[in-house]
Amino acid sequence: MRALRSIPLVLVLVVTTSAAFAEAPPPEARAHFDRGIALYTAGSYDAAIVELEAAIAIADYPDFHYALGQAERKRGRCDRAIEAYRRFLRTSPPPEELRVTGANILRCEEALAKQPAPPPAITPTPPTPPPPPTRTNQQLAGIGVAVTGGVLLGVGTYFAVSARLDWGAVNDAAAGHEPWTPDLQRRYDGAGRETTSAAVLLGLGGAAVITGGLLYFLGAGKPRPSAGPGVAPWASLRLDPAARGAGLGVGCAF
Repeated sequence: MRALRSIPLVLVLVVTTSAAFAEAPPPEARAHFDRGIALYTAGSYDAAIVELEAAIAIADYPDFHYALGQAERKRGRCDRAIEAYRRFLRTSPPPEELRVTGANILRCEEALAKQPAPPPAITPTPPTPPPPPTRTNQQLAGIGVAVTGGVLLGVGTYFAVSARLDWGAVNDAAAGHEPWTPDLQRRYDGAGRETTSAAVLLGLGGAAVITGGLLYFLGAGKPRPSAGPGVAPWASLRLDPAARGAGLGVGCAF
């Protein structure tokens, strides 16, 4: 029995004969197939492919595959058309249908060979992270001066605390009418020196911190020249102890 011999596929898809079937396809599959052929005839190839694939999902009939191959070829998807044609050929169709299908496969392969090769995938280059901000010599000097000021504030605070303890001991002894001893004299003399040292160091430390901040602010945006040999864009601190207080030296190069 040639189940699909009378369908419009003979005229539209250029099939001269149809494969023989032991029995007719299920009515539901035949309905999808008929709608697919009607859509193909009307030039609605996308809709025709949907109907033909629905027919194949219900019944794997040879003519369904050939019709799908024709619709895919008309749609311009020769790679899918070749797959459908080859599924049709695996059903061992009659010689004439074999010849026509082979010619369609050859036509599709020639069309695929003429298509331009897809452009190579371009891997986006990750953006280069911005370079870390560089500090100018003046900013480096500002940092050094500010750090020096912090050290001075720390040392000045130490002297201030020590002086307060010594003054406290002397005042307590005086309030208690204790006899004056060499230790009290030492603490009395030390409290005076420490008070003076604390005042000087705290003043210099505060001024150094402020100066360092100004240097850093004023140095922003200026080019940073490379330091030559022996030139250190930094600040130096020199604290010289003396018998009565301490001497302080601060220097910077930029």
